[in-house]
Amino acid sequence: MHPKVGFIGLGEVGSSYARALVEGGLPQRQVRALYLGGRPGADPDRAAERARRVGVAFYEDPAAFAAGLDLVVSAVSPQGAQGVAAAIAGFLAGPQLFLDVNSVGPKTKATVAQTLEARGVRTADGAIMGAPASSGRITLTLSGPCAAEAAGMLAPYGAEVDVVGDRVGMAATLKMARSVVMKGFAMLLIEALWAARRAGVEEQVLRGIDASIHQRDFDNLVQRFVCGSLQHAGRRVGEMEEVEAFLEELGVPAEMTRATKGRLRYLASRDPAWHERPFDRVDLALDALLADADGGSGNAG
Repeated sequence: MHPKVGFIGLGEVGSSYARALVEGGLPQRQVRALYLGGRPGADPDRAAERARRVGVAFYEDPAAFAAGLDLVVSAVSPQGAQGVAAAIAGFLAGPQLFLDVNSVGPKTKATVAQTLEARGVRTADGAIMGAPASSGRITLTLSGPCAAEAAGMLAPYGAEVDVVGDRVGMAATLKMARSVVMKGFAMLLIEALWAARRAGVEEQVLRGIDASIHQRDFDNLVQRFVCGSLQHAGRRVGEMEEVEAFLEELGVPAEMTRATKGRLRYLASRDPAWHERPFDRVDLALDALLADADGGSGNAG
C-alpha cells in the first residue's frame, strides 16, 4: 500500500521532492502540500501554483492537510523550521512520522523533535546531501529513531536514502560539517575568479585549480591541506598578506582571504612545543588542534 506523504513548504526542495516521488511511482492522490502563512518569503499564490504544476492537492487548513498522512516532510527555510513544527504539532497524531529535512543544525533539529514528541509524534532528521533539489532527485541522509521507517517510505519511489544513526541530529551534524567546506569553497572560488576576471587570467586560474585538485586522490588532498597548513602556517601568513594586497589593488572584496590569513596567523602563533608535534598525519593534526582549542597547549590566541 502506498504511503500518504504531505509536504510543508513547496519551495525548491518541497516541490522538486514531491515531483520526484510522483515520477518515481507514488500516485499523485497520495501526495499533498500545506501552505502555512507568517513565514519569511511565504507566498500562497506561488505555493498553490507549484502544487498545481506538480499535480498534488494544496491545503491551507492544517487539520485537513494532516488527516490520514503517514509521513509529513518539513521543507521550509532554516528560519521557519521551529515555527512550522510548533504550528503543525497539534494536528498530528502518534502514528504519523515527521521528517525534518531543513538545513539547520543538530540543536535546532533536537528542539523540533522535542516539540513534536511532546505531542506523541514520531520524528526523523533528514539532511539533503549530494545532488541539489533542482536535479529532481531525492538524496537524503537520515537519522533518528524512526529514520529507517522514513527511508522505507521514500526508497521505493526512487529516493536515495542513507540511515546513519538512531539519534536525531546526527544527519544534521554531517550536513553542517559538509557545508563548511562546500559553501565555503564556493565563496573562495567566487573571490578567486572575481580577481582572475579583473586580471584577465580567469581561464588559466581555473585550469590551475583543476590541476591542483585532481593531481592527487582525495585522501592525499586532505592530508596536504590539513597537515600542510599546520606545518607551514608561518610562511603562508606572508603569502596571504600579499594575496590580500593584490585583491585590494583589483578592487575585489577580500573577506575570505582575510579569514584565511587570520586562521593561519593563529596557527603560526602557537608556542614552540605545539609546533614540535608531528603533523604528518591528519588524525595527529586534528588531535593537536582539538587539544589546543581545549586549552591543552599553546597560546590563547
